Amino acid sequence: MKHHSTVELVNRLEALGAVSRWKDEADRRKVTVQLTPSGSALLRKLSLVHRDELETAGPELIRSLQAVLKNPGARSNR
Repeated sequence: MKHHSTVELVNRLEALGAVSRWKDEADRRKVTVQLTPSGSALLRKLSLVHRDELETAGPELIRSLQAVLKNPGARSNR
């Protein structure tokens, strides 16, 4: 990720209370970012949702990827 994208993401997560951050005392250029308990709960919830989606869509995704690997020159109809 680029620096500005990472900073924006951390800003959003901090505003949600999902992470906390602080500057390194020895090197003020360094910032430590830590997941908060509410951030950990959110991450767990999202992980379970995405796991369920992958279990549902995974087999079709594998078939599609295998088809592309067998015929890399073929184009999608989309």
